[in-house]
Amino acid sequence: MAAATRTGTAGIILAAGASRRMGIAKPLLQLPDGRRLLEVQFDTLRSGGCSPVLVVLGYQWERVVRVLPAGVRWVFNPAWERGRFSSVTAGLRVLPGFQGYVLLPVDTVGVAPATVARVLKFAGERLPLAVRPTWQGASGKMMWISPRLARMLIRLGRLRDEFRLDHFFDRVSARLEAGDPAVLNNINTPADWRHYLAEIASGIH
Repeated sequence: MAAATRTGTAGIILAAGASRRMGIAKPLLQLPDGRRLLEVQFDTLRSGGCSPVLVVLGYQWERVVRVLPAGVRWVFNPAWERGRFSSVTAGLRVLPGFQGYVLLPVDTVGVAPATVARVLKFAGERLPLAVRPTWQGASGKMMWISPRLARMLIRLGRLRDEFRLDHFFDRVSARLEAGDPAVLNNINTPADWRHYLAEIASGIH
């Protein structure tokens, strides 16, 4: 892949997982205002400064595609059952040459657009290999990666099916205290989702 030539940061929503404990595809979860979770995450990245935004789909992709808002770009990851690394590389291959990439799992709910913007500003000033936002020292699920790291991951994806991304990211990332506890969110079960909706209703988010 050539060096980065496009301006701006691309956003990639990782939404291919099996959602076994949730029972339905997580992108289809619905908020009280009627929006699907996938739409909320798309708006978060766009409002935070990412363009374009790509969704990587896998499990129940046919159902998810039917509810995608008009104009949302997506790609199917045929290797989605192999895990998150395959979805990351599937998304990066579709979007070559950007100045950076924000990776947002669909189930990391509630991240503020201002947090995304803060990560982009930090990355632009420090020019690290990657940025991992944190909350009180704990590693967040959202990531910013540089074009150099994107190329490394794509090459690695051609050599192996699985890779422990979290441990790797912790080793290569600059850490940024984001001031946003939502970067730790990982919604896996119906109980997790009900708890998050209760927080919304109480005004916590």
